[in-house]
Amino acid sequence: MAGQLSYNGIGILFIAVIIFFALLFLISSLGSDKALQQYEDANTESAAISNFMSGSAEKTKEVIFKYKVMIFAGIAAITLFTLLVLFGIAKATGLLSKIGLPPFLSIPFFFWLLFGINMVFVEKRNTAIINGVIFFIGYPLMYSSALMVLGCIGLFMWSRKGGSLG
Repeated sequence: MAGQLSYNGIGILFIAVIIFFALLFLISSLGSDKALQQYEDANTESAAISNFMSGSAEKTKEVIFKYKVMIFAGIAAITLFTLLVLFGIAKATGLLSKIGLPPFLSIPFFFWLLFGINMVFVEKRNTAIINGVIFFIGYPLMYSSALMVLGCIGLFMWSRKGGSLG
């Protein structure tokens, strides 16, 4: 039909992962000043001996900033692989036609959300490396995956009201 977009299931998986990667990068970039301040505050409060080595916090910050895009690309690749496996299993067992795509789409993002929450709120902040991962990777991962889960819930609600994903 003219004017109606139609995507196959695999296309939506790729689009979801691209959106997730973009959200990771965007949230990381927008919150970098706050994350940097929290990182420096956490390192001054931390009593771990490894923080007193020469430039440990600065080296950690430099390495994470240098490889942040690659870390996010790795997270996106793991997500895409997981989505493709889940999509194949759901398609082969017939669950995809019974339940729909959005519930399967939300599974890896939900686990990234749990992982991000664990990193941010549960992990102890003993060293500069742990603090760097928490503030520069954990927070963007938690917020991005939360937005993706909410987006999947919205897609599910929309598809139940007559919207079409494919």
